[in-house]
Amino acid sequence: MQRTLCLFVLFIVIGGVMFLPCTSGYTLLSQTIPPRLALDERLCTFDRLTKTIISFSSPEEPHISVTPLPRSPYSIKALGNGRYELHFESRIGAGTYSIKVSSGTETKECVWKVLRSQLHEQNWSSISTLQCYFGCRCSLRSRLPVEAELPREQFKINVTIGDGPSMVDAAYAESWFGPRIPASAKTVRIDVVWVYPPTGERVPLLSKTMIPIQEPPELDCINAQASFANDSTLRDLEKKGKISRSKERLAMLDSSRLQEIFFTVKGIRMHKEVPIDADSRDPIAQKVLFAQAENVEIMRLPSIQHQSPSSNLSISADYSGGETRPFAITTTSTRCVDAGFLPNEKELYAVVAVIVPTFPIPETRILKGVLEFQQQIQVVNRKAGVSAPSYVTPCFVKIAIPYDRNTSKVEWVNCWSSIGAARPPEEKTPNLPAEEICAHCSEEKSTIATNAKKASVYHAWKVLSPALHDEIQAIFVQAGKMSVMKPLPSSVPLVVIAKKNAQFPYSLVALRFGEHVLTPREIQMYVPSSIQTLLRSPIIARLSEAEDSVVGTKKGYLYGVLSEGEQSTMLAAAREAIFKETCANLRQNLRSIRNYELGGFALFEADSVSVARFRETFTPSLPRTQGLEEAEKMCLTTKRIIAQIEAGQRVPQAWIDEGGSPQDCEVVKLYHTTSYSLVRIDKVMLLVNVRANKPEILAAVSVSMPKNICDSLESTILHDCLLAPLSTGCLLGEDLRQFTTTEFEKDAKTGEMIAVKGAITQSQHSTMYEHLFDKLKQGRLRERTLDVMPLPAMNIYRPSNRLQGKR
Repeated sequence: MQRTLCLFVLFIVIGGVMFLPCTSGYTLLSQTIPPRLALDERLCTFDRLTKTIISFSSPEEPHISVTPLPRSPYSIKALGNGRYELHFESRIGAGTYSIKVSSGTETKECVWKVLRSQLHEQNWSSISTLQCYFGCRCSLRSRLPVEAELPREQFKINVTIGDGPSMVDAAYAESWFGPRIPASAKTVRIDVVWVYPPTGERVPLLSKTMIPIQEPPELDCINAQASFANDSTLRDLEKKGKISRSKERLAMLDSSRLQEIFFTVKGIRMHKEVPIDADSRDPIAQKVLFAQAENVEIMRLPSIQHQSPSSNLSISADYSGGETRPFAITTTSTRCVDAGFLPNEKELYAVVAVIVPTFPIPETRILKGVLEFQQQIQVVNRKAGVSAPSYVTPCFVKIAIPYDRNTSKVEWVNCWSSIGAARPPEEKTPNLPAEEICAHCSEEKSTIATNAKKASVYHAWKVLSPALHDEIQAIFVQAGKMSVMKPLPSSVPLVVIAKKNAQFPYSLVALRFGEHVLTPREIQMYVPSSIQTLLRSPIIARLSEAEDSVVGTKKGYLYGVLSEGEQSTMLAAAREAIFKETCANLRQNLRSIRNYELGGFALFEADSVSVARFRETFTPSLPRTQGLEEAEKMCLTTKRIIAQIEAGQRVPQAWIDEGGSPQDCEVVKLYHTTSYSLVRIDKVMLLVNVRANKPEILAAVSVSMPKNICDSLESTILHDCLLAPLSTGCLLGEDLRQFTTTEFEKDAKTGEMIAVKGAITQSQHSTMYEHLFDKLKQGRLRERTLDVMPLPAMNIYRPSNRLQGKR
């Protein structure tokens, strides 16, 4: 019975295992199912791999073919149980290979790509210029080859800083940042490797050795300002032998009707955070060490660009530009005598000497305009033994320096001069209301201080000092307002009309002698600065002669109070005189709102389309070139750089280095920095005569507004801008009638006529006067009279459908 059962063959298949009865007994034997033919369809390696292993399986001895046949011989190694390995014992050249494995009637094929052992080709230009900076993190921006269809985990980054230990197998990233570089490091090496899983061999794809350099500083000239050099600065320069104010030199200049004035340019700041070293004691929390004041040095004296078209100076009788005469900027007349670095302020200063013509005592003139400087400093990294100079960037400094004859400084006098203490320019006026400041000028509060509590900021009072009364009458004669043959008796009051402000207790608005009035511009032209200063500081009349003698020692003058009705009458007369004088010399009076703000005019803000026409015609932007367009595309951080510049902030050097192409990023940064610093027209204000039934646009005044202003301060800032508007873009009504709304030029590429310079192609009018007047008539222009002028316009023309704007 047993032998019969043994001869019977029974196959039971459970879970891929065959149970066979043996010939003797009932013992079951197990065997593995023969493998099927299996081979990866796609493989990828690099040509620097020294040994390549390709695994596959086959149920029987396979047949192998490789096309094209590589120079490296290959062998087949059987591992048992149908598993095999194809071994290439040397490097395989880059290319695409086809591997076919046949077993019986079945065939499998694999596409094998052998890539060149390098990163993506687009990385070559950026990697070739890759730099690393002391105190900054070493970084690498790269991409793997597109054909490398391999897990990113197989790629690693190694970095070796100086003689320190290497940081091995950092995870690969396209934007990779490593440790900070200390000043003691002489070299930095970055390696990108591919780890071959079968053997663990590390195939180098990039090996870059760099010498760390010092990051250069950058200069910010946006807040550069010019002011008179104080006496201590001039004394130090004399001791150093950099300037000479000897009697012989002063006499020589005076004989030539010349004098030398000195002013200081400040506000050229260095970015506070320039890395120079790294504290690597804690590898996890490394700290960057920044340059201090002792690390900053000035390479040379600032260079004044005498031949630059941007350097332009003139001498005028007042800030509004009256009696302006050009000033020749030469190496003799304008020179820089000293420069230094202020550690506490972290800014540079330069002292400039200018030889200007003298004027009769005690007149004052204003040297005004723009000077272009070129300044260069360097950061010295003494621990690393290197230094880095700043880029030579032009700095444009606005100049508005008043000067008297044979003086190197003009005293900024306010009511404190009444107690014999003139305050220097660098000291700030106490942050007190005007009436409280003037309370210090006498032991008891004056009537003016009491009346200052009222809503109006304009005041009028009579001059009671006889000597001053006669002196002012002589000035009226000099100005042509009165005849020397017909002097007015002492009973005719001399009235001072003034406005309360922050710089002085009062600023002069007008002087009235009987029916004759001196306007603000005429006051600046004919009234000496010493008399103007005196008129700002009245002293209340005393009752006793003893007290009057005390008043005389305080350099003040006696005044008499006017009633509110008399003050209103005086102000109306002044407004009428200012209106006539403004219209008679409109082109000159447009240079400062002080010359016409009390004349009873109306002020309207031009629409945005008209502003664009003014801006692109008189203050055009920098032209864009094809090279700039390509640079903005190649630089990966273009948007961030532009946003940083428009915010008035410094562009970090890391953004340039990480932008894929540092050269292109530098082009983007330089263009937009220069474009941002251009002075361009931001608003156009229309001065309108509204005294007739039909309004008349007298002029258009263009101004440039500060960057990133606050809306709540717009009226104040606009008024300040109107104190010194742009000389270009300020047009009279007759100029507006010649200024067309459209302008066309022939395109060089297409040959077609295209609109340029902000042309208003949709306007129904041919001239800007007609266009603006139509907008005014429709009520589509925002009225700004009460925003920036103290008094409403007389008989103001108001269209029925006026566009409601912010008032």
